[in-house]
Amino acid sequence: MTELPPIALRVRPAPFEPTWALFNRLALRHGCESRSEFARQVSFTDRRHLIRDLECGRNQPDIARLTGFPLETLVRNSITHTDDGSVLAGELVSRSGNMAMTCNFARI
Repeated sequence: MTELPPIALRVRPAPFEPTWALFNRLALRHGCESRSEFARQVSFTDRRHLIRDLECGRNQPDIARLTGFPLETLVRNSITHTDDGSVLAGELVSRSGNMAMTCNFARI
């Protein structure tokens, strides 16, 4: 995988902000009309499911490298899917295997 270079324009992460929300604000900061447009501008190796992956708690290592924000914080602030279910802040919040259902959990 190609190393992602840090981006020039950044945002200050809000407390408890999940990865997908940080990515959305970065898209706005870069003048993009959609997060898909921003995803095309950023050098991800595989963008096919980038937005869905962000909403479902994946791709945090890429976003951490891109923003310089600590990976541990992104993981803690975002719902991630494990074999046991969906986890947020180290707590199991759903045993459902339905990622579409848990992707919308904790949206503001």
